[in-house]
Amino acid sequence: MFLRAKEEFSNVPNHSIVTTVNSHKENMIHFLQSYGLEKTAALKLSLLFEGTTSMTETADIQEVKEVLKSLVGCTEVS
Repeated sequence: MFLRAKEEFSNVPNHSIVTTVNSHKENMIHFLQSYGLEKTAALKLSLLFEGTTSMTETADIQEVKEVLKSLVGCTEVS
């Protein structure tokens, strides 16, 4: 998320948008790890969330929801 905004300012590494995006991604990994996931598992889940967010822009949201549920083995996603 926020990658389009980050792209606009990628030539300024210390720009607040760039640092916010980088911080958000790091924090999300740490948040997932705080629930006991190893870093690799946290990265995989983060990739699933990022891809899901992207896919909902172009695909049927209910279909995306069902596929995500099957990938993570959840019984409920809201």
